[in-house]
Amino acid sequence: MKPKEGKRYNHRRMQAITPGLESRNVRNIDALATFDSIFSGTLAEIQKDVAAGLTSEQIVKKYAALAAARTASIALTSENEATALAASKDILDRSQGKAVERKIVKHAMNEAEEREIDALLESKLKEVNPGLVEDGDNGDEDAD
Repeated sequence: MKPKEGKRYNHRRMQAITPGLESRNVRNIDALATFDSIFSGTLAEIQKDVAAGLTSEQIVKKYAALAAARTASIALTSENEATALAASKDILDRSQGKAVERKIVKHAMNEAEEREIDALLESKLKEVNPGLVEDGDNGDEDAD
């Protein structure tokens, strides 16, 4: 806040107007510095791990905690609601497991009798090739 022309800046008055602002700003700056120190060197460390011959599984395992912390940070601080929701969903899916959708699949002909199935097959065969199956012939040959 700039002092008006001809008036002196009153530091004590500003402290009275915004109690705790300075300490809150200091905490925010400390948090940003910690965040920067954690995440800024990560890419370089991953490049070193790749050069050292670590497998993808080893790298994923090594940085899993950092990835989880980053996901939680996004979920709690993102101004984009869709991003925050996606991160929150990911956390819940990983911690509680994804919801399972159960389906019972039952074939339409499941409870049909064999003669009904035979009749249906015969009618479909007649549609495809009318001369293949003759009426009354179910395909059984009688040996004389």
